[in-house]
Amino acid sequence: MTKGQEIPDYNKMHAQWAASYVPIQKAKVLVVGCNTGGDCRNLVELGAREVLGVDVVDGIGRDFSHP
Repeated sequence: MTKGQEIPDYNKMHAQWAASYVPIQKAKVLVVGCNTGGDCRNLVELGAREVLGVDVVDGIGRDFSHP
């Protein structure tokens, strides 16, 4: 990456990629390896009704919480 380039939002890219394969609208989604929750946030933004994220990292879900 060169100076001045933006870092891609890989969480958003992964969520959009998943949505291109299966319907996300109103779906219940399980994210294995959710890390701090970025993928979960993006799946909710794409219309998932419920997202459950699991991971083994200490900071699991610290970047996203959804009622």
